[in-house]
Amino acid sequence: INFFDTARSYGYGASEGLLGEFCAGRRDQVVICTKFGILPAAHTWKQSIKPLARSVLRLFPGLRKAARKQAGQLFTGNQFSVETLRSSLDTSLRELKTDYVDILLMHAAPMSVLAQDDLLAELQSLVAAGKVRMAGISGEHDVIAATLSQRPPILQTTQFACNIEHFGFLDEIAANQTAQPGMFMVAN
Repeated sequence: INFFDTARSYGYGASEGLLGEFCAGRRDQVVICTKFGILPAAHTWKQSIKPLARSVLRLFPGLRKAARKQAGQLFTGNQFSVETLRSSLDTSLRELKTDYVDILLMHAAPMSVLAQDDLLAELQSLVAAGKVRMAGISGEHDVIAATLSQRPPILQTTQFACNIEHFGFLDEIAANQTAQPGMFMVAN
């Protein structure tokens, strides 16, 4: 395994640091994909009791829905300003212990980011500066379809949900890729 998909929000903000430790001394052997746009909350008491909560959920699985709702409140989504992009990438690079990421995705991006010329221009600047090798977008299928249709030049990769319920979307993607090849696709 040499492709690692992480994000600022994964592991309550700890995922990138753990991956950075793991990849130390072998950066040239791995492909790192990270994301910005969903920020982890500052460390809270709820994060401290996570091991206890997992034990309780094993005993009482019916509480999972309530636990997921509480966990979802620990994040701030839809953060797609140039300032957030810069700050988030700087934090990611520091945590990952690297001076570049292979792929940087806009995380769970809404359709409106495709019209944010300042954000797309900043992504282009980061690619030109060598801090990002490839920029892209992750999101719902309608956002990915619009990205494939519009093809903003800086967005060279997409990430989307793929499971048995979404096989029809794969046909739509295949038709688009045949008409306009060149987009790197990551299904998750």
